Amino acid sequence: SISEDEMTVMVYCGIISSTPDRPDITATLIRELWDDYGVKYPDDAPAPYHKREWRLFGETDFFYLDAEGEYYEMSELRLRASPYNLASFPLVIKYLRHSKIILRIANEAA
Repeated sequence: SISEDEMTVMVYCGIISSTPDRPDITATLIRELWDDYGVKYPDDAPAPYHKREWRLFGETDFFYLDAEGEYYEMSELRLRASPYNLASFPLVIKYLRHSKIILRIANEAA
């Protein structure tokens, strides 16, 4: 389950890691992370829960599951068929443990 605050922290951490040549932006974001969310970068920085990669047959979505400590793949077709809505929280990812299979992503109570 991912809350809106957790998502915001992931976005902050993603921006910080992608702007090493801008120490002014990095310093400001690190200060905001601590002041607004109590997260010390990089010690408490969570892994981004979602990433997209190009594969042989197009784009593939990967979702990070803390309980498993790794990314699980989900096809674009299954993602579009799920009730996933980035504008609603919490995000709930249901999956089969140790199988690399995501069953469903929804914005509803677990």
